[in-house]
Amino acid sequence: MVQATNLRNLHNGSYLPRLHGTGVLAQPFDPSTGTLSGKATSLAQADNVSATSASILAYQGASPTARLEWFDRSGNPLGSLGEVAEYNSPKISPDGKQVLARVANHQTGTDELWSFPVSGAVSTRLTFGSGAKIWSVWSPDGKYVAYAGPGGDPRAIFP
Repeated sequence: MVQATNLRNLHNGSYLPRLHGTGVLAQPFDPSTGTLSGKATSLAQADNVSATSASILAYQGASPTARLEWFDRSGNPLGSLGEVAEYNSPKISPDGKQVLARVANHQTGTDELWSFPVSGAVSTRLTFGSGAKIWSVWSPDGKYVAYAGPGGDPRAIFP
């Protein structure tokens, strides 16, 4: 299951979310010195994690079929995005208004990058074609997405 939630202390940079093994941890962090301190708190079992400066955290569990789901700080569901599918590597845009994810298509043997508006508006398929999209990232202003494929696959940037 791909889930997103707000965390109380991410907004001021006092905790750093990170993956450790198969879990998402939040550990006290001092941004002025760049050092971790104190004990890490386990948040969830997950394979991937993405966080924004807007106090939003997305993480991906190990399920091959899921929905992009939003939860409030108490864990109450707020809504979902997209259809049930195999989502991989969710990334929240810097402004927190879009979620970028790879979506597997088992009929064609490909995966494609999609952008899902948090508002629930129509999602946008960003890539078409063969090959895996193994790495993707939002630009700092959230206007562009860069991705790369394995081996000799072309790299691209999309507005």
